[in-house]
Amino acid sequence: MSICKTLYARKQLLETQLVITDLINKNMALEQENQRLKEHESDPLIWRNAKYWKDGDDVPFCPICYESPERYRYHLTPYSPTAGAIAYTCGHCKRYS
Repeated sequence: MSICKTLYARKQLLETQLVITDLINKNMALEQENQRLKEHESDPLIWRNAKYWKDGDDVPFCPICYESPERYRYHLTPYSPTAGAIAYTCGHCKRYS
């Protein structure tokens, strides 16, 4: 086999390995997404008082994050802006209060 053919074959092999690695990574991401969606389906959140709640959980989830295409579930952090009042902020999106 000539040197050119050998180099070409090695280049093709390397490109194929890169494609395989990329496909493996995409597959892993899809498996993780599938698992997350299954968990959401089996453990739904309830919309109440302009926030999402999970049965048995005293801390609501951020509606902005949950309504995103990724359906993230981030707990809101309670704080008291004034005496006796409770408000919430999202540590992830920083937009909810």
